[in-house]
Amino acid sequence: MIIPRTVTAKLNHESGEDGPVDGHGGTLLTEDDREFIQDQARASKKEYAGDPRFFDSVRPED
Repeated sequence: MIIPRTVTAKLNHESGEDGPVDGHGGTLLTEDDREFIQDQARASKKEYAGDPRFFDSVRPED
């Protein structure tokens, strides 16, 4: 799993740090990072496992 370079650039700018990147400039995730993301996704899936949710949207005024 790799974080896109645009997100990487924003993270590096905000944190003042430069993490490891691949040849395309995307952040390389550690095993701990991947486990955290997967755990969060699983928890979110359980939380929203009920009926589909629909959201109203409003067309912007011209």
